[in-house]
Amino acid sequence: MAAMKLNVPNSITLSRIIFGLMMVYFAYTGSYIFVLFYILALLTDLLDGYFARKLKQATKFGARFDALSDNFIVICVVLSFYFSGIQVIEKYIYHAMFLVVYYFFIQLVSYIVTKEPVFMRNYAALLAAIVFPILVLTSLVFESKTLLWIYGIVTAYSLTEKLFLKLKKAKDTRSIFLIKDTKFKIYFMFIVLSLIAILSYIPVIDTEICLDDKCYVAEIRNTPLGRNLGLMYRNDFDGAMLFIFDEPGKHSFWTKNMRFPVDIIFFDENVEIVDTFKNVQPCYEEPCPLYTPLSDVMYVVEIASSG
Repeated sequence: MAAMKLNVPNSITLSRIIFGLMMVYFAYTGSYIFVLFYILALLTDLLDGYFARKLKQATKFGARFDALSDNFIVICVVLSFYFSGIQVIEKYIYHAMFLVVYYFFIQLVSYIVTKEPVFMRNYAALLAAIVFPILVLTSLVFESKTLLWIYGIVTAYSLTEKLFLKLKKAKDTRSIFLIKDTKFKIYFMFIVLSLIAILSYIPVIDTEICLDDKCYVAEIRNTPLGRNLGLMYRNDFDGAMLFIFDEPGKHSFWTKNMRFPVDIIFFDENVEIVDTFKNVQPCYEEPCPLYTPLSDVMYVVEIASSG
């Protein structure tokens, strides 16, 4: 009896599923090792396609399994961010929910009309695949509204294009603009523009901080990398930056690489002010002074000083 031949790319794709589960586990336990498993998942995404071509083991099942595992990793990343308390998920939760619902809507329409779900790869999906890891790694340091909007729009565009190409039974599934039906492309662009309009009107959940009867929209830094970067290299800032620590302590701050004076307000775990430093000037030469609260704090707010 002949031995069953191992399908290498499918085995690599399976490992991506395992890495996704490990990602969620370590995020749940509060460990940033989840980032390592995300990077491993990215590498396997590159390797399975390489070996499928190299070993000539590409199959229809493998293509679908690969697409499903990519979607699974996206879900794992969202869960990892949620468990890690990275606020970008909570802030844009309605946008994420819309894209998830739209994904299942596309699959449902495709299955009803063509009796098959949509698993094809197009140029827009490749662009989304490039933007997503950049967005994930960036979000560990700061919130990039530009990347978030690009990913949301490209994802909505890609899903719509896949459905249209599937309904058209197009031979070339890379882009809808490679087919000749002008009316079909007009319908497509109308839907895409409508989706962009919907995304722009979906509310963003901002965190507001009120100090001395004045309220500010807060940017949140609750990861080690984000807290270390803070307001460095900013030319100006009209909001508030909220630093959230994992546990209370005498957390010190400095103003190295900052370009404008700030007020630093320290809060304990009951959100009571315990110390304040006003009009702290940027530090241009080391050693930079440290600004340390009198007692343990859990939250710190920085705002541009009014003088």
